[in-house]
Amino acid sequence: MRTQLLALLALAVAVCGCSHQRPAAQSPTRAPAASVTPRVADLTTNDGFVPALPIGQYRYTLAETHLVTDATNLLIHQCMQRLGYSWSVPRVAQPTDDAIQRTIDSRRYGLTSLTAARMVGYHWPYSASAPSAEPKLDAAGQTALLGPSADRTKPGGCAGAALRTLGDNSGPDPAGQLAAQAFAQAQQDPGVQAAFRGWSRCIAAAGYAYRTPLESIADKRWATPVATALEKRVAAADVRCAQTERLDRIWQASEVHFEQAGIRASYPAIALEASRHRAILSAARRVLGLR
Repeated sequence: MRTQLLALLALAVAVCGCSHQRPAAQSPTRAPAASVTPRVADLTTNDGFVPALPIGQYRYTLAETHLVTDATNLLIHQCMQRLGYSWSVPRVAQPTDDAIQRTIDSRRYGLTSLTAARMVGYHWPYSASAPSAEPKLDAAGQTALLGPSADRTKPGGCAGAALRTLGDNSGPDPAGQLAAQAFAQAQQDPGVQAAFRGWSRCIAAAGYAYRTPLESIADKRWATPVATALEKRVAAADVRCAQTERLDRIWQASEVHFEQAGIRASYPAIALEASRHRAILSAARRVLGLR
């Protein structure tokens, strides 16, 4: 949980501006907090496979992550104002959060939406205008924000106060660790491996050589501003072969098995972390004036 909330803090710091500065650009490792619009026409009826995984109930959704980020931003904003700094704090939460979450989940086992494959290939099916890059905080602003050490792993200042207000964020992230472990274990499952081989033979018959869907979606040739005609053809063949082999269902069943076993083995730690999630979300809602 501490790692997750420190990541939220990094996002909060990135999207806030201090003194006479405007908001700085967000980290390139995160989706922009600016308004998001769909490229695929109807995201609510996206035909991608969305796996139902048991560990999900113990983890933040995208909407919940953004809610906590907005609360963190607001607390930092209020604190910095008290210290004489003028801040601009854009909201991170978007009406499209649930649709984006569905798209993220539908790509857990590679691309699964034939609609997206035909329209945007492997490209992310949303467009967004990110805030422009601006100067960083000056030394005084950094001290006010993070405390004298400017150590983001142990923040003080307004950032540390915001995290303390939202609740106890110490400790590891057992649910996240289990999710990553089960995902890796499932890929080595004999049934999943057999489905990989069937998928690979299928897509080879279409003229493309890949061992798994994770390999095809990561092809460096797709690093283009928009999807090429070749990318769309490969993506469509990929999805059709996965459907033929029932790869996503087989993979999900294996991952569910490993997650359930992991939850049983680590339930006390996972349940404790889930209770912290609920407490932090409740605190964030209070900060934002939500019920």
